[in-house]
Amino acid sequence: MGLSKTLLASIIASMGGGTGILRAISPANRLVNNTLSVSPAYVLHCAGRYQHYVGSGDLSEIRLCLNNFIMGTTNISNPGNTLTVESAYIEMVSPAQSVQVLFAGSASKTLTNGEYDVVSDAVLPSAFGLTKFDRGAKFYVRIEVSIPNTGTAVLPIIRNQDDNTTAANYWNPASGTLTNISGTGTLVWTGSKTSTRGYSPIVLGKFVTGDPRTWLGIGDSIFDGTGDTLAASESIGNAYFSRALFGTTPATTAIGGINTGESYGKVDAWVSSGGATPRAPLFALTKYCSGAVDEYGTNAFDNTGNLNGSQMNAVWNLVTALWSYLRSNASSTAGASAFKIVRTRLLLRTTTPTGNTPADQTQYGVKWEASGNTDDFNSRIDAALTATTIDAVLSTDFVRGDANVATTNYHRWANGLLDTADGTHPTSAVHKTLAAALRSALTTF
Repeated sequence: MGLSKTLLASIIASMGGGTGILRAISPANRLVNNTLSVSPAYVLHCAGRYQHYVGSGDLSEIRLCLNNFIMGTTNISNPGNTLTVESAYIEMVSPAQSVQVLFAGSASKTLTNGEYDVVSDAVLPSAFGLTKFDRGAKFYVRIEVSIPNTGTAVLPIIRNQDDNTTAANYWNPASGTLTNISGTGTLVWTGSKTSTRGYSPIVLGKFVTGDPRTWLGIGDSIFDGTGDTLAASESIGNAYFSRALFGTTPATTAIGGINTGESYGKVDAWVSSGGATPRAPLFALTKYCSGAVDEYGTNAFDNTGNLNGSQMNAVWNLVTALWSYLRSNASSTAGASAFKIVRTRLLLRTTTPTGNTPADQTQYGVKWEASGNTDDFNSRIDAALTATTIDAVLSTDFVRGDANVATTNYHRWANGLLDTADGTHPTSAVHKTLAAALRSALTTF
């Protein structure tokens, strides 16, 4: 007996095409790192329309990757409930058309508490009358999810978005209705709804040829976008890592990747037990990128006295364990690019500036002063590059008030309030400058 046309189409979609290496293909990919906690007397629904660009190269297919956990500061956490994708669509801008995303042939998919790395069937260019998805093509992920009525339920959401056109809403199905999830353009509701940041999956794909670079961003609130107040209006990335992936004109410059930045984040979120245990849900993302940018370290050094040698070694051991696990979890598929690690040097930390010069800041803590722990940390980064433990270092010294590491002004922002609003997080202007420098480093590979 022959296969039905529906089953045959599902099998073909699940197989996909291209080079066979699934990669994170959008500069707008972000890992869920926040929660919406509700106590509904109903099954809560949430929907959003999320802007993306095809990054790094032309694609033979697009897929979605679902996760039901939340990125944290020193760990990951589970919401405590299931998460159901009621329906999802890829909406291309040209042609203006939406095609449904299926999961093993089904329109919906329920993730158990903590389930991760659930990949959809392939959406093929032919569904849009195309031969391939061109690099730079703009598209949207339209997705509706629900969480159960369990007294108090938690919806994983993204804290920061890369543009201002993707606001999500949640609602009670008894008093509100989403009317055009399968359509194109802005989502439309009838009845009551409440705005929120929503649940967004990771967008994956396969390249038509080769394995162009895609990058995993690992860091704290600086990578999450704190201080980048112009990001939403400019729609070219929130935080300098994401800005580096978008480029200045994403229709021609987009690079694929995943931003996992988390406010107050530490490397402990990725590795535990002194570096002995990797957190599997996070490292599952590694195979979708051919390189990583590690920015962690800001929150390892507070404003108390310097750590002693053994304490500094403990901090450093976590960092080197992260790098080791990144390489060991990289894709081993034939034709995959060799995994590369770019490490950023730590920025600086001062009191909130009162003006626009180095003199308008004072000491935050001795760890952040000349010969303190952060100078030691940065020198270890440079030594790791020399030892080829990592592949590149992004210098951030251009934001400092002096080129000499032994001076006080080296440990002050060069332009005070023009560089930072709080002494820790860069302004949008500095995010832009850092993004240009990082992009230059990434595109050398």
